[in-house]
Amino acid sequence: ISLNLQPEKIGNRPVYIWHGSKDEIVPIHLTETFFEEIKDKSYSQHLRFERTEGVAHTVPLEIVQTITKHFVENL
Repeated sequence: ISLNLQPEKIGNRPVYIWHGSKDEIVPIHLTETFFEEIKDKSYSQHLRFERTEGVAHTVPLEIVQTITKHFVENL
């Protein structure tokens, strides 16, 4: 089920990855490493990664709105 095991399954679909820099549940370095490994692949043309400094695991409303805009623009 983990996307990092089969990232090609993204299949050029829009994917938005957000991570808070102070997340203690999912370490941010895992997400950043995954993004760096796949960001230039052909299947990742509609991939976006954003980190928010000083924020933990809970997604702020502002980011939810940004995620919504990303999907509206890419679907």
